[in-house]
Amino acid sequence: MSFSVVLFHSPHSAAVTTKTIFRISSSSSFRPRRNLSSSNGIFSTNQSKPLIKKLQIIETLAARDTIIDFGKHKGKMLGTLPSSYLKWVSKNLRAGVFEYWAKLADEVLEDDVYKDRTEWEFAEKILHGSDESMRALTSVRKSREEVNSVSMLLEISERFGWDNEDKIGWSKINFELLGTSKGGRIPRLRKANEEEEERGEMVRRREIKKKEEEEDENGWRRKQRRERMRQSLGRDDGKTVNRSEQKGVLGKLEDVEKQLEPKIQSPFPGRESLLKKVMNKRRSQ
Repeated sequence: MSFSVVLFHSPHSAAVTTKTIFRISSSSSFRPRRNLSSSNGIFSTNQSKPLIKKLQIIETLAARDTIIDFGKHKGKMLGTLPSSYLKWVSKNLRAGVFEYWAKLADEVLEDDVYKDRTEWEFAEKILHGSDESMRALTSVRKSREEVNSVSMLLEISERFGWDNEDKIGWSKINFELLGTSKGGRIPRLRKANEEEEERGEMVRRREIKKKEEEEDENGWRRKQRRERMRQSLGRDDGKTVNRSEQKGVLGKLEDVEKQLEPKIQSPFPGRESLLKKVMNKRRSQ
């Protein structure tokens, strides 16, 4: 939609008439112009910022590797703490926020890896000489003067089943981190029944392997026998096959020659083979 305004004016001469037309269309209306920058993705100012989601990786640690965040042992892993302290936490911190740590202490005390530290605590008491009551724990029936730290350590190692001859295993232990996943394990002697079970398992595996090999060998031999029988009987996959078909073209020609060969009644049956040789020699000539 548009409309026009026409103005007539004659400044100096009546002969000359100037007509000025102003054309106003609806396109030049007084509507507010669209912001061109908003349609352009480069100069857009109203773009919504993308939401950045932070991925949090939660690692599930064993209780023995959890770091305690309170008390005098703050910053240490639970597996490195003395068993007496963990028992105290398990017994006395059973309410409120600390109940979580009491449950972790229970898990650590029942952990097989942490049992290495509880056993090593006895050896530490002997090595440091801090507990004279350790002498009562030994079953060495000697006088007090003859009982020394070496005999007590041997008694403890025998009780817990340590392997004192495994020098490589002992060298891998980090005693500061003993009781955690990074501290290593105390080498132990294998029990007699475990060794017998292992030997029995090895024998069973050998027997099974030997039996499988024999079955494979017997199966292969059986297959070879069947193949030889098929060849001797002129069979292929259990079906009778004409021998002339197996011999090919040359075999068929030999059969034709045999059919055309005159049958001669030999007066000397014992010399039939000699006669055949002579006939074959004539044929070849």
